[in-house]
Amino acid sequence: MIVETADRVATSQFKAPTIVCNVDHRFLVGESFAESGIKPRAILLEPVARNTAAAIITATYSVYREDPDALILVMPSDHSIKNRDALYKAIDRAQSTAASGRIVTFGIKASRPITGYGYIEQGEAIDEDGHVMSVTQFHEKPDYQTAIEYLKKGSYSWNSGMFLFQAATLLEIIKELDPVFTDNAINAVNHSVTDLDFIRFDENSFSALPSQSFDITVMEKTHQAAVIPVDMDWNDVGSWGSLWEASEKDTDGNVSLGETVMIDCSRSLAWNDDTGIATMIGVEDLLVVVNDGAVLVTTRDQAEKVRGLVDHLKLDGKENHLITRTIHRPWGSYRNLDLGEGYLVKRIVVKSGARLSLQYHNHRAEHWVVVSGSARVTNDKKIFDLGANESTYLPTGSIHRLENTGPTALILIEVQTGNLLSEDDIVRLDDIYSRKTN
Repeated sequence: MIVETADRVATSQFKAPTIVCNVDHRFLVGESFAESGIKPRAILLEPVARNTAAAIITATYSVYREDPDALILVMPSDHSIKNRDALYKAIDRAQSTAASGRIVTFGIKASRPITGYGYIEQGEAIDEDGHVMSVTQFHEKPDYQTAIEYLKKGSYSWNSGMFLFQAATLLEIIKELDPVFTDNAINAVNHSVTDLDFIRFDENSFSALPSQSFDITVMEKTHQAAVIPVDMDWNDVGSWGSLWEASEKDTDGNVSLGETVMIDCSRSLAWNDDTGIATMIGVEDLLVVVNDGAVLVTTRDQAEKVRGLVDHLKLDGKENHLITRTIHRPWGSYRNLDLGEGYLVKRIVVKSGARLSLQYHNHRAEHWVVVSGSARVTNDKKIFDLGANESTYLPTGSIHRLENTGPTALILIEVQTGNLLSEDDIVRLDDIYSRKTN
């Protein structure tokens, strides 16, 4: 979805996008953009999660250093927008207001009493054409009856979390509201370091930023907020229930993705992003999600409680939901297939032209079997090529490297055997990605 978000602004009207993501997601994000053909201006890495205020303000300052007058469009990556023409028209209408020193937010015309969205109460028109309104008040997610009242009044819109402003405007506002926040955000950018194709924010400065939303930190406190109501067939795909709403459905109202079978079901979602098959029989308004060894089952009207479920798991010390079996690296990815006493089986994918570090292991041996593609193997003093259905053995302590010399992805199965089957048992002698850790 982050690539789809960037694709909305991949036109001559916009410059290259600046992407903000967590450091743990860097290779997944970088690989996704490389495959898409969209080249970001920069991919900025957060060392810790600090909510939207920190992400938006640090990214804004990174642009400000190059162009203080730049107009910045902020777009969350979990939105579905089907009417792009309406989006572009709203951006055009909001530009002059943003350039005049306002922070313009895009309010989605409320079509039904949704309790999962925040609402914006709009005031009088502040532009000549009557498209941009003042903001009377921001309202948190209401209960159902309050949402109905908002809908009846007609002067309320859903808070999309999308903004348009001049870089200098936002920095002036946040400096006045919270000078300490401003100093830490500026230091996080000024002391950032380049890492491969990424820019890492300074960890100490960024970690000192409070974990707050942009609405709470800025929009609810400033008198320079404005809103432009827009109907662009928008959906905040922030929950599995909203994903069902935004997806194409069959004649029974079902959404099915991956290896799934649904019999006599209605208004349900089956999402399988794992091996095996997910099946549903005779259910209504149900969500079943299978991903990387974890399974979620809930009704559609309870889907927004997943965040509470994650908090509950943390309190119980159960953090398997944080562990993914597919690990992305700058050269490709690997997936753990099976683990037992003294062995580990992996599926490794190496991108065309990429190569792993020259390394050795003190506690394990490895067997490599090429499934498809072309591999060049360094095994101590020997260098040789392997093709599909060919294999090699790397004894404990051997200095080895794997490289993809073909035009397509190299796929191989790796079987590790030994008494320590961990990424910690890697001693790198040479690495084109300049990694010091695993």
